Amino acid sequence: MFVFQKRLFSFVLFAALAGMHAGALCAQWVQTNGPEGGSVFSIALCGTNIFVATGTGVSISTDNGASWKPVNSGLPTTRINALAAIGSNLFAATGTSVFLSTDSGLNWTIVSKKLPTVSVSFLASNNTSVFAANDFEIFRSSNFGNTWDSISLPPITGSYITAFAVSGTSILVGTDGGAILSNDNGSHWKGLGGGITSALALIGTDIYVGGEGNYVQGGNIYRSTDSGLTWSNPVNLPQQVFVTAFAAFGSFVFAGTDGSGALFSTDRGVTWNATDSGMPATSIFSFTQNGTNLFAGTEGGVFRTTDSGIVWTQVNSELRSSNVTAFASSGKNLLVSTYGNGVFLSTNGGSNWTAIDGNNENQDVEDLVLSGTNLFTAGPTGVFRSSNEGANWAIVDSGVQYHALAVIGTTIFDGWGFEHEGGVYFGGVDKSSDGGSSWSATGIGGEEIEWLAAGGGILCAGGTYPEVISADTGATWNQPIWNAPFYATIFSLASLDTNILAGTDEGLFISKNHGESWDSLGTSLPRSQNNPIYSILTIHGNIFAASYGAGVFRSTDNGLTWTSINDGLTNLIAYALFTDGASLFIGIDGAGVWRRSLSDFGISSVAQTPEVQPTILSYPNPFSHSTEISFTSEAAGYADVSVVNLLGAEVAHLFSGELAAGEHSVVWSKSPGLPDGMYECLVRMNGRVETLPVVLDR
Repeated sequence: MFVFQKRLFSFVLFAALAGMHAGALCAQWVQTNGPEGGSVFSIALCGTNIFVATGTGVSISTDNGASWKPVNSGLPTTRINALAAIGSNLFAATGTSVFLSTDSGLNWTIVSKKLPTVSVSFLASNNTSVFAANDFEIFRSSNFGNTWDSISLPPITGSYITAFAVSGTSILVGTDGGAILSNDNGSHWKGLGGGITSALALIGTDIYVGGEGNYVQGGNIYRSTDSGLTWSNPVNLPQQVFVTAFAAFGSFVFAGTDGSGALFSTDRGVTWNATDSGMPATSIFSFTQNGTNLFAGTEGGVFRTTDSGIVWTQVNSELRSSNVTAFASSGKNLLVSTYGNGVFLSTNGGSNWTAIDGNNENQDVEDLVLSGTNLFTAGPTGVFRSSNEGANWAIVDSGVQYHALAVIGTTIFDGWGFEHEGGVYFGGVDKSSDGGSSWSATGIGGEEIEWLAAGGGILCAGGTYPEVISADTGATWNQPIWNAPFYATIFSLASLDTNILAGTDEGLFISKNHGESWDSLGTSLPRSQNNPIYSILTIHGNIFAASYGAGVFRSTDNGLTWTSINDGLTNLIAYALFTDGASLFIGIDGAGVWRRSLSDFGISSVAQTPEVQPTILSYPNPFSHSTEISFTSEAAGYADVSVVNLLGAEVAHLFSGELAAGEHSVVWSKSPGLPDGMYECLVRMNGRVETLPVVLDR
């Protein structure tokens, strides 16, 4: 009996250990079901199927765009720059290689081993050959990539290739100094003149060029009906546009633009009109036709028209390639912003996502913050506010090109900027304490602000302006002191006990004096301007860091050592981290939202505790003579402000009485004989007590 029990115990113990080991091996990131959309850099028809190139591979639609699924077996997980097809053969360019699939994308093989270049930016094809080009050279293969021949180019005005198109035996090449044309597969060339060429096409006997410079004066679309001898430009372009792609569709000609949607012409390019029904002001990278349907690959996914561009419909079902920029939460609801597809809402922990754009013009959302019951987005068209979780939006700040958002307590900050003529930038940081209804300038201005970061009660602003930090909600600003042989750029901030962490382009830093100076932390984190730390999250003694290009890292010893936790991720370009108390979420460039249970890291599910920005601040801190203590009261009522030492004994009483709702401040001046050291400021108001460590250091 004893022996049986011992053997049974051994078996159970082995099974338990094996289960634990298997669980550890299986624990990994899992992609959620969205948000749908994302940048589509190229779109092509191969047989009866439509293929799109995204930031993480190739996806196929077998039902005319109704749904999509990835087909990447044999492809590296990377951005696909271009697609081209010859019959049932589909080619894909990754930037360094060319791959071929002969079975509708189920399997891919590399076909560029004999290609004498390590860079591929463009692909094109005719009925017999596939062409690959980089910034300086063009190559042709007539045997599906088994061998490649170099095509000799004449001396050209431009220094690099900017656009490339093939039609029959004709090859068009655009450069930063004009375009050239060959009508005999590259044996002979002639110059077409012009300036910077952004797109070109051969449609029938007409040549279309999008660009800038000397084709003719004015406009950005040019047409030649005599092989480039003479050029005309349209008389009624809706605006000066930067053209990125052309397509013929029946008697129509379409032009895709960079940020202005699609234009169409019914008279061979003499006049153009905007196609704005269902098509947002987005960037279009590519067109393809399937029967009576025209598809556009855009910054926001795939759009389709069945009526020659009168109405466009977004067809992104199951295309999970969105570019996530930020997270926020409201109760049990999880919100994400994307660049190209607006804002999405999940009510079930990321299992499903619903677009909540309402009347928000911002599809390229660069920032998303929640303040009280108000949700704010920032993008090229301004700052928008929603008080009903995205059902309706109202613009609260506009008129400039760039916006960035941050929140401290009940104060919202808007970093903004725009470009004057001649490349001169102007901007600043504004703040609002009434939910965005009114804004006032902070103590910084004059230069463009490209990003804001808030954490631990401090605010960091950067851009063309030298990076500065404010510890008093923007009243005063100072440049940080870096205790390192280099200058770092701060992208994210988070609290760690009484200290502040900063994610930068030089790794992770810590400040123990409220942002005045910074020390490097964690030598095992990537320290390179190619791998900036875009997001930091602290959860119950764990620090998580999201790195651009190196994925996600975790530290359990306050940042001294770090471990990579990238199992399952197909892309290591990580932008944003978030937790709902049960799972850890990460936004991946071109791959949407990924999720992992906190239990994978030994963290029990906890109530959602996003970092709470303190409503009490002190500046300067540390101080030698006096410091100003600022705090925000959400409602009118009684308030009491005092300072105690580490034993809890009061050393100063600064205020007691009734206060109106809003921002307030008091000054604490050092009493004679008070020793240096750490003290704690206590602000009692509205039935709560807020505390803040304050350091006296002469």
